Amino acid sequence: MNKNQFLKSLCKGLSKLVKTERDKYINDYDEIISDMIENGMTEEEAVENQGDIEEIIKNIIENTDENLLLKKDIIGILLTVIVVIAFITSVVCMIALPEAGAISFVNSDGPISVFFAGKIKEPFWLYILTVVLFIITNIYFASKHKIKNMVAIIILMVSFGIIFFIRDDISISQNNETTVEITDENWKEIISEEIINLVSIDDYETLCDEYCADEMKQYMTKEYMQEAKNYLCEDWGELESIGNIFTQEVVQNGQNFTVVQIKTMYENIGVTYTIMYDASRLIVGLYMM
Repeated sequence: MNKNQFLKSLCKGLSKLVKTERDKYINDYDEIISDMIENGMTEEEAVENQGDIEEIIKNIIENTDENLLLKKDIIGILLTVIVVIAFITSVVCMIALPEAGAISFVNSDGPISVFFAGKIKEPFWLYILTVVLFIITNIYFASKHKIKNMVAIIILMVSFGIIFFIRDDISISQNNETTVEITDENWKEIISEEIINLVSIDDYETLCDEYCADEMKQYMTKEYMQEAKNYLCEDWGELESIGNIFTQEVVQNGQNFTVVQIKTMYENIGVTYTIMYDASRLIVGLYMM
């Protein structure tokens, strides 16, 4: 072992000491070894003459006053734990909301299903709190000159920002189904927008006659649909915009279906429509969230 290797091992082994005390021992041994080399010893001989490095470290730590030993950074640990919890919670909320909701009806006799889920608003206050915690924690570690901790927090901040801005592009998914991504086709966009417009003006007669499978018509009544709409918001207001369309082909109970998801904005609420079509392009499932 040469002098540099010895001093590095010593520095690492004395990491429990405060910096000034650690530097004192490093400088002392550096000077001792240098003096021995000047008096004719080789570098390896001078290092070997110091004794076992592990014993040296053990003796120094045992004979060091407790006030000169580093104490656990309780504040830093606590801040880190809180930031990680806030980060995980925020990411879950960004991905899961506002898609979550309460299912009011499921037809268990077949693939026909109508879900009406209450829209759960995203907790933007939580996102703001998470960012504030990121900043506070980074400032704290900067004041302590803990570069590694700062880098870890910055990586979390960047990840948080990326997830926040791309969360709306996460594709819709169906549990226990085989899915294959497909490209948008004109019929999906045209029919889906027409269905949204019919729901918006409460024209369920046209909706049933032109776009619903027979099994769905019993659920597409004004009374049933109005009750479902009121569950989200009693006054939607006028339809203001229809967003991008996302589509998937799914296989359910051995049958092929097309699932279309579109986000819309009304005067008083944002609503996500998920529409399931059968092979004849008729509605066999309608979800409003």
